[in-house]
Amino acid sequence: MEKLSVKKPFTIFVAVIAVLVLGVVSFLKMTPDLLPNMNFPYVVVATTYPVYLMVKEVTRNVEGITVTCMINQGIGCLHDYTLSIHDMKILDSADLLALNGAGLEESMADAIAAAGCPQIDCSVGVALLESSHEHDHD
Repeated sequence: MEKLSVKKPFTIFVAVIAVLVLGVVSFLKMTPDLLPNMNFPYVVVATTYPVYLMVKEVTRNVEGITVTCMINQGIGCLHDYTLSIHDMKILDSADLLALNGAGLEESMADAIAAAGCPQIDCSVGVALLESSHEHDHD
């Protein structure tokens, strides 16, 4: 190799330039997958436990769907509920949001609107009973 480089320096120079050009062109045309195509589960978030139970039953035996309940603690009145950071993270991960509806989630309307995912209002088409329950919890 040393004799060739001494006797024909121009040939070696052209070969090195050709290898460099091919390397740069190959690098620029390369399209690496930084995020490979992975099949993550479709996440359905239910706002209340009864809605969670209904969605869980409807999606039973359907592959690729994960159902989770956003509010996982017992509370007296959902109208006064304040979202926790954990609830916000669950809401942010939702591909679909299943709402109880009928005004039950009014206190979290801003967070639900910011979620930016499709929503199902489970109270649509349901005849609601009249209630005399007041919501002046102090």
